[in-house]
Amino acid sequence: MLIYPRGSSIKSSHLIGACSGRLYILLFYPLRAMVAQTNGSELCELWHRRMAHLHHGDFKILREMVTRLPNFNTKHHDVCKRCALGKYTKTPFQNSDNKATGILDLIHSNICGPMSHVSLSGYEYYVTHIDHHSRRT
Repeated sequence: MLIYPRGSSIKSSHLIGACSGRLYILLFYPLRAMVAQTNGSELCELWHRRMAHLHHGDFKILREMVTRLPNFNTKHHDVCKRCALGKYTKTPFQNSDNKATGILDLIHSNICGPMSHVSLSGYEYYVTHIDHHSRRT
């Protein structure tokens, strides 16, 4: 495993790990590569961020896969803001209680295109109109 700064050449790379069978061996001293931390939970949070927001419970599995991983407390009580934002879903529109009571009271229109293949008549887009009450197109 090589690491080098973005935009630099491969000549400025550093070897940080090697694969030996099914085991990855870190070739650098991991505590020195990290910012000095005194608290085990802060070190766990730092590794959580450096390992692309790996779940804190997965560090136990990671210890079986790599060597030289420092021992730190994997119990985590705070919520990672970036992990929470990554799991956040938003409904695109609010639910409405207004329902159409008759035909042509409410029409939904959609446009699609440009299509990857032009039709035989030379069209690249198509439009659909759907009646909300009858669901006819």
